[in-house]
Amino acid sequence: TGEEISVVLNDKQGNPAELIDCTADYIQNPSFEDDGTTLTKKAPKGWKVKSTTAWWGVNQGGGDGDPAATDGKFIFGVWDAANDLTPSISQTISNLPKGDYVLKVDMHAANSGATVRVGNQRLFANDAAVRFADMVSEPGTGDNSPMQTLTLEFAQKSDNAPVKIGVTTDGAPSATWFKIDNFRLYQVKK
Repeated sequence: TGEEISVVLNDKQGNPAELIDCTADYIQNPSFEDDGTTLTKKAPKGWKVKSTTAWWGVNQGGGDGDPAATDGKFIFGVWDAANDLTPSISQTISNLPKGDYVLKVDMHAANSGATVRVGNQRLFANDAAVRFADMVSEPGTGDNSPMQTLTLEFAQKSDNAPVKIGVTTDGAPSATWFKIDNFRLYQVKK
């Protein structure tokens, strides 16, 4: 399972904020389970993929060369030996009310032994983003290293404005690479 990194959000008075799970209301297929199978170079239901990598798709987590899934049994990933590609997976939420939100995803972007594969793998919501390299203390050193949770805070400035969420990468010293599972969306209760 993924290694959860806790982030405590505070309200404007410094008190811990209450988070309301609204994943099921706004994110389609958050754990890549809806297709019920592995996919090669085919986007999972509800998601758009832009990728020219040698492989991308949905795998069963915990298999040979894959970290365990953190929710259900399937995970999404990209891989290519080249390090100059910029794949992404995303979906657009069109009916999100104005407010403050927390977006989470479990990510695997481990190095391979001494070969550094950690680059700019990141979770995003429109222009807000958080990088894997900035959120984890140890990325792991193998393909079966557990996923780790990335947490992104963002503000929805107006009701129903589109919010594009997802994961992308670029700039790794070696290979284009990430595996993800279990998107979660929380509204910060005022």
